[in-house]
Formats: sequence, structure tokens, C-alpha cells
Amino acid sequence: MSPDEGSRYAFVCPGCAESIAVDESMRNVLLERGCVICETTVTTAAFRRIRSIDTREL
Repeated sequence: MSPDEGSRYAFVCPGCAESIAVDESMRNVLLERGCVICETTVTTAAFRRIRSIDTREL
């Protein structure tokens, strides 16, 4: 498992300000294809790593 695998990110689109929590694979899709809402090009600056909640502890 890579260090980033399983990571979660807060994404805020620089174009439309849409925000959502995404996993590593969705982050990669957004970086490759842009925002799914407005198609603005996305860079790593649009993401902030957040702590994952371990649902096994709930």
C-alpha cells in the first residue's frame, strides 16, 4: 500500500467553488480531467488532505 492510498482530501474547485471530500482515486480523476461540474482545470492546490474517520471505532 502506498503512503497516499486510503487518503481523503477536501476538494474545492477553483472555478465553481463546488466542494466535496474525495479519496485518492477520485483526486487523480479530477487532476486528470478537471472539475466534473464546470470542467475547470484542477491542480493539487485545490486539495487539502483530511483525516479519515475509521468507522470501525463508531
